[in-house]
Amino acid sequence: MTKIHIGQEIKQEVQKQDLTIEDFAKNLHLASSEIENIFNKTSLETDLLLKISKLLKRDFFSLFSNYVNGNAIEEAYKEIINLLKQKGDKRYIAVPDWEDECEGDDGDGTEVSIFGIGLDDDDEICVAAVVDNIGYYGNGPDDFPQEWTKVTELYEPDYRAFHRFVVDNIDKAMTKEEADEVTKEYWHE
Repeated sequence: MTKIHIGQEIKQEVQKQDLTIEDFAKNLHLASSEIENIFNKTSLETDLLLKISKLLKRDFFSLFSNYVNGNAIEEAYKEIINLLKQKGDKRYIAVPDWEDECEGDDGDGTEVSIFGIGLDDDDEICVAAVVDNIGYYGNGPDDFPQEWTKVTELYEPDYRAFHRFVVDNIDKAMTKEEADEVTKEYWHE
């Protein structure tokens, strides 16, 4: 992920809103020459950034939270893969009897409880899940695949929650065959 250049972000927004540098400077009670300095900065004082955000009606602070969260998500994703790879052929964790779980949804309104996370032969994260609230909102058990499913089938996978699940249950790592035995408790045939 690249570093945020806040000055360039502000400059692009000013241009997008067809503001002249003079008008922008006047509204901020600054000299026009100071605006060029702002455009060249990679960081700004919080008070000034708040003024600019209000003036342009854009939350520039969210750029930083997205950057931080994006890094945390990427790191969690990579760590899940690394942890499971270290287990050799025991690249799956399936937790019986609802001892632990995390949640997800498919983006079409089907919420699922994830009771297993694994790493398939292509080193892609996959999940074992069951549909929550069967019967409510018209959800049925077949609204999410009853098989190990690539995590990308979920709407906005929560890699930080998945990471927590893997770390907390890494001692339960098992082979795919062993994990399939656990999933039989949850999936109907």
